[in-house]
Amino acid sequence: MSFGLATWSTSVTPSAHGVLSRHAYFLHWGVVQISLTNFVIIVLMLVIFVLALVLPFPGAKGGPDEEDRGEY
Repeated sequence: MSFGLATWSTSVTPSAHGVLSRHAYFLHWGVVQISLTNFVIIVLMLVIFVLALVLPFPGAKGGPDEEDRGEY
């Protein structure tokens, strides 16, 4: 059964230019292998997570005390 679609015989190979075309650097710890880029991203995510735990919420200070809330 033919639908009248032409088949293209050209092959398209995407190539990266610039920073992406360079050799990837990998870190090795025994059986663990991770690219340097992924390692940096994981470290940044952990830093942001720790900062989110340590830093206070904006406006958390100066609010009403628990006795003054008037919750019933």
